[in-house]
Amino acid sequence: MPSESTQPRSALTVLGNFYQKRIVNVNVNIITAGILALIPTAAAARLTEHLAGRDHPLLITSVTFIADAVSDVAVYYLLHWLANHMPRSTPRSNGSLAYGHLPYLKDATLVQFERMCISPLLYCIALVTQYVLMRVWHVPTVWATIVGFVGAILVTRVLHTAWMLRMEHLARRKLAQAGPAGVKPGP
Repeated sequence: MPSESTQPRSALTVLGNFYQKRIVNVNVNIITAGILALIPTAAAARLTEHLAGRDHPLLITSVTFIADAVSDVAVYYLLHWLANHMPRSTPRSNGSLAYGHLPYLKDATLVQFERMCISPLLYCIALVTQYVLMRVWHVPTVWATIVGFVGAILVTRVLHTAWMLRMEHLARRKLAQAGPAGVKPGP
């Protein structure tokens, strides 16, 4: 009988192990939250258009912002808990030196803080694109909303990933400087 280490691993196991890496699951969760948040966001934009009329793109854009911010954050907290903090029968190791020690609420809130720092860019890209597509190109509101947010999510995912990679690099450097067993060398 072959040993466990020589048996081929299923694609699901490989994907699961890859997803356990914090930088991967944070990005997957943020993209998933962004896409899932598009459902109530686009619905709110469409409802606003229906109630106020298409001649109010600034109002539509404002309601879009509020709906997206609330929906996205709520979905992300749930996905982050499921990926990183939900009790499991098998231990999980995310291998993150910079974030692995944080409890759920601090960890998820730190990600939200990092996203908040990047969010002016996200909303600038998303809402300006939405507004221009509706006002100049006469694209239907729902499609203008989707195109704006997908583009903004892609740009900010690249920036946030670079940020997280930098934090991991700094944590590795700090650990290496601390020496064996995390003890800092004396003067």
